[in-house]
Amino acid sequence: MADQNIPNAAPNTFTATGAEKFINDNRQRFVYVIGAVIAVIVLSIGYDEFVVQPANADANEDMWRAEQYFMVDSTDWALNGDGLSATLQDVMDEHSGTSAAARAAYEMGLILRGEGDFAGALDAFNESDMDGEILSVIVEINRGDCMVELGDYDAALRTFNAAAKSATGSNAGGYLAPLALYKSAVVAMELGNKSSASASLNSIVKDYPNSPQRGAAEGLAAALGNG
Repeated sequence: MADQNIPNAAPNTFTATGAEKFINDNRQRFVYVIGAVIAVIVLSIGYDEFVVQPANADANEDMWRAEQYFMVDSTDWALNGDGLSATLQDVMDEHSGTSAAARAAYEMGLILRGEGDFAGALDAFNESDMDGEILSVIVEINRGDCMVELGDYDAALRTFNAAAKSATGSNAGGYLAPLALYKSAVVAMELGNKSSASASLNSIVKDYPNSPQRGAAEGLAAALGNG
């Protein structure tokens, strides 16, 4: 006689968990979603291989002569061309979004800054979307310097503070962070913001005791304390 305490189970029935039931009920939708994810991955790989890489190669080919002029300090030819090769501006205009265009903008910014065209330099630095934590911080510090020259101290203070924050923990943080903090302190003093200046100077002394800026930071901090 069968045990009366065991319920009879119908053959070939399947009791699904809540998750399994949800997947079973929405199987077609899951297939479409997974297919879409795979398609995005494939397209991304294809886009990088067949679009991004060739674009960067073309940009670098156009860039090399202007970059050579920049490196040997033939800045006029880098900016205005030699009549045969692309200029830095040409690379920026014709190869937007490539690493070569980012380098061209940065190099143009340095040239224009050296010529005293701080507004033009700032525009160029703003277009220089440099990859890497170190290069991006260097660009930010250059932007801040241009803002100081243009008299936009509030923007410069924000930019130097942002650069210092980004530099913290980077491979060159021990050099770039105190440099940005020192520039921030000087600008804050110009604005009469003693608390901000003191915070930046104290951070240099405390967090970057071996930095080249420590001595000057201690001197400024003492002057602020006696002010």
